[in-house]
Amino acid sequence: MILSGASIAQAVKNGDFTIEPFDSAKLKGASYTFTLAPKLLILKKGDVLTPDSTPQYQEIVMGNDGYVLEPGAFAVGSTLEKLSLNGKYICFLSNRASCAKLGLNVLLGSDFAEPDTDNPQTLEMHNAGTNPIKLEAGMKIAKGVFSPLA
Repeated sequence: MILSGASIAQAVKNGDFTIEPFDSAKLKGASYTFTLAPKLLILKKGDVLTPDSTPQYQEIVMGNDGYVLEPGAFAVGSTLEKLSLNGKYICFLSNRASCAKLGLNVLLGSDFAEPDTDNPQTLEMHNAGTNPIKLEAGMKIAKGVFSPLA
């Protein structure tokens, strides 16, 4: 069962899970819209990487000008909102259509939040399009679909 927007609001009100900060204006019919936090990590060029590597990143804090993600470029970001599922729910994150239409994929891997999740959600952002894409802190970046754990 997928929670409706009203059910998401009720679950947050009941303390079944938390989204901090929570904004009822970000509720949709069956999802909650997450926004982009101001900090990005840009993978530094260097040695060949493996899944066991410890990659080196350059930290960027977006100001008023945001950050331009060039075609083919990759950045790691996170949601501004901290999600705490308290063991009762799961959340599937999804790319927003408005971002996908630009060629921006924000979830290359981690699109599932486990029942014990208690943190902002990681966003692996890749510009698969042909034009630069401006990222801005606070922009609507992903949507969360919630379901109770059976």
